[in-house]
Amino acid sequence: MVLSLSERILSRSSRQLRSVLFGGKNWNGFSFLSQGAVYDDLSQESNDETLQELPQISFYAHPQSLFKTPFFYEIASSYSHFWRESGVRAHRGDLFPSLSVPMRLFNVLKFEPALGLRGTLYRNDNDRTGTFDGWESREIFQAGAQMSTEFYRVYDAKNFSKISNLYNVAKWMHTIEPVVSYLYIPRVDQSDLPIFDGEDRIPYTNQITYGITQRLVGKPPKEGVSAGPSEYAKLMIFQSYSLGDPFTDSGGKKRSFSNIRGELWWRFGPYLSAHWDGELNPYRGWSLDIFNFAIVAKDRRNDAVQVQYRDTRGAIREVNINARVKTIPPLYLFGAYYHNLLEGTRVQSVFGAEYQAQCWSAGFVFEDINESPDGTQRKERKFHFYFSLLNLGSVGHKPYYMVF
Repeated sequence: MVLSLSERILSRSSRQLRSVLFGGKNWNGFSFLSQGAVYDDLSQESNDETLQELPQISFYAHPQSLFKTPFFYEIASSYSHFWRESGVRAHRGDLFPSLSVPMRLFNVLKFEPALGLRGTLYRNDNDRTGTFDGWESREIFQAGAQMSTEFYRVYDAKNFSKISNLYNVAKWMHTIEPVVSYLYIPRVDQSDLPIFDGEDRIPYTNQITYGITQRLVGKPPKEGVSAGPSEYAKLMIFQSYSLGDPFTDSGGKKRSFSNIRGELWWRFGPYLSAHWDGELNPYRGWSLDIFNFAIVAKDRRNDAVQVQYRDTRGAIREVNINARVKTIPPLYLFGAYYHNLLEGTRVQSVFGAEYQAQCWSAGFVFEDINESPDGTQRKERKFHFYFSLLNLGSVGHKPYYMVF
């Protein structure tokens, strides 16, 4: 679904303050995450109907051998408590185990069929309309398979001396990885379930996806603990064909083929990288429906600037600039500017600072949000704090400009 311009601005400048406390732990093959999120809806006089997530707990078993057999298992599980003073509340448990059998055909093709069964249980309450029963459940299976292979060639760096010297690379490896996969999720009636997030509606899927991935990997002259082969470029091109319900394009037309999706990453060096992604519409004269571009430049002090261009046909055309500067060693200043090229207006400006100690960090953010071109979003100013403890959790939301 493509959002309209006004919806996009509303989405970015959501009139909710979000406070999050989270923590987790990783083991070999397993992960645990627990978090709680509290929302303060600034557009309402009361938060009685604002949905809170208190808490959300997830446990993952990453793909691993099942008792040293050829089978591999994977488990995703979660528990969520959706609470509010007025309106439907629920406890939701979700369990999704899956089994796969990776194998090689003719010692050339990688083939991996997989089968999963997902069970979701709801305990609803506080529904004054009587729409939802106290206990509801959903059972749904998922089946699929993927086949791929890999071609590669190794080049000596002296054949490309200028670029090899720039990256300090002794050998280059170029890989080409074609892949085709199939995914089937049956149609299941979910109308009797409440909707809290995207997990509450699993769409019917019956499609084939095919594509190709290319990588450029460089090996340094001397490998060590901190220096090994690095990926300097990656290109992905994929398309899907629906055997079931057709895809719907931005104009509302039903199509059997999806847009052709492409992504390109290129690392020019330790301080400069770029990313492109887009979607080519094969039904509209092979024109681009989506084109996004971003370039990030850094220095040895970890100062950084990102320039981003985003273009979605008929909905978005904007330029965004994000930057951070290190002042005294523990203090960063950061800012961002978003400009709507379709309407020729400023979307929002952001300013802030973050103090980074050895095991904790804290910061504040000031957002100056302009009114939307259609007048549905009035001018708004936000000021909020965030705080995080290393390996324990955080309160508040760290801005994107301090992450890239």
